[in-house]
Amino acid sequence: MGSFPIFFPEPSDIPLKNYRNDSLHFSIDIPETWDLRFNKKNKSSVGFFEPLLDSIDAFQENLVIWIE
Repeated sequence: MGSFPIFFPEPSDIPLKNYRNDSLHFSIDIPETWDLRFNKKNKSSVGFFEPLLDSIDAFQENLVIWIE
């Protein structure tokens, strides 16, 4: 059986900012350029979204965290 190489990305030079949410009991470092969005209907979730890079950028990278 063959093996697959494991890819570990190099640490980024992108500056990070810390987001802390005491009501959801977590803290995370995200890129400074990412937008923070709250779900008005569900107070137990928060999303982080990377701005689109240009007009051909078809996917907006994101991270959504919610607590059940």
